[in-house]
Amino acid sequence: MSTSQRPSGHGSELELVRLSDAPLRLVEALYTELLQTTFPPDELEPLEALLGALGETTDGVLAHRDGRVAGGLVYDHYVDGTVQLLAYLVVDPSARGHGLGSLLLRRGLGQSTSRLVLGEIEDPRHWPTTAVSDPAARLRFWARSGCRLLALPYVQPSLDATARRVRHLLLIVVPPQGNPLPEAVPGDLVGRFLREYFTASEGSFDPDDDELAPLLRSCDVESLRLWPLDHLEVVD
Repeated sequence: MSTSQRPSGHGSELELVRLSDAPLRLVEALYTELLQTTFPPDELEPLEALLGALGETTDGVLAHRDGRVAGGLVYDHYVDGTVQLLAYLVVDPSARGHGLGSLLLRRGLGQSTSRLVLGEIEDPRHWPTTAVSDPAARLRFWARSGCRLLALPYVQPSLDATARRVRHLLLIVVPPQGNPLPEAVPGDLVGRFLREYFTASEGSFDPDDDELAPLLRSCDVESLRLWPLDHLEVVD
């Protein structure tokens, strides 16, 4: 996949390429110039892990203009590809406000055949706005994209031996390829994803873990209702 686009506000063409097809220097630039400067260390998997899984369980979309990275989307597959996790969506501050985030999301979803697409976002009630990150604006972006919220006591696993689990994140469901979402999603599928995600990230899975046990109990239902993203109280 390689396409060119000329968003308003820019003179030169913007090229979108599949992440696994992008030159290594651009993938590394996406990581060091955008991901590392946007996401806290505990939310970011090591570059070596990303590169090692690229083209297998990990892929995405990279946008660049004149050889300079403008943004990117990274996703991972779980449960034999049935679940897609949108791990990172990032746009260079100088390229924001021109629809690049939405374009990256559409292209990334267009590459997917997963039954369930999930995303992790910071709860703006607990995360402050900084020079590079605005959790409230991100929440509005995902709401405009048709995403809905899972009422789960979610915590992100440790993505590295030196990283901590990340709390006060929201687990959201993303419309696959722009299709409207159902009112609910299968609880067992979300539970299988969580087990696999924690095992892959932390190397093991303890169902009696103080944080994982209530999370899994919440998924032990036939279906999990999806909530609008302005109903954050349902995760409390």
